[in-house]
Amino acid sequence: MSRVVDFRFEHSFDAGALQVSETTLPHLILRWDVRPAPVEGGAPEPVREGLAGALLARGVVLFPDREPPAGADVPGTLRLDRGLGSGRVSRLVRASSPASAERAFEATGHDWSQGAQWLVVVRRGAAIDEATTAFVERLLIDWAVPRDWPRGALCVVQAGVDGDMAALVCREAGELAALRDEIAERLAA
Repeated sequence: MSRVVDFRFEHSFDAGALQVSETTLPHLILRWDVRPAPVEGGAPEPVREGLAGALLARGVVLFPDREPPAGADVPGTLRLDRGLGSGRVSRLVRASSPASAERAFEATGHDWSQGAQWLVVVRRGAAIDEATTAFVERLLIDWAVPRDWPRGALCVVQAGVDGDMAALVCREAGELAALRDEIAERLAA
């Protein structure tokens, strides 16, 4: 069984090489090393648990899933018009528990290990309205973090190359620092 032996945050990085969106908003990369090296990329269980818990400590997590499990909280539908996925429909899932947030790492049609997943953290109680749904659609279609965010949106998390890292982007530097501290505390435990 693989286990995380090291994690680190990087403030300076080559977005193109890591296959993550460039942005001028406060951001950093969360990287992890696993030994023995896993056969496939992706986030190992301790990272999934730590990242999901840290995001939930900040708010509610939204993510796309083409086939969410029965009983999932699905406040919206996403219409994706980009490349080979053009015309595809996914569901917008709202996760408020660790188990439901960890589903983002295995979401159908949005594979974390292929760098194809985006998560959005919104304040608890924030409306998941048309503007929020459109924001998530834009992330998936444009593959870039927009400057204009819907009310209540705090952070965006993008899977990096091979799913072996996560790009963290927040509207405010203070929110990014709080998220970084929360992740560090959970992953160090």
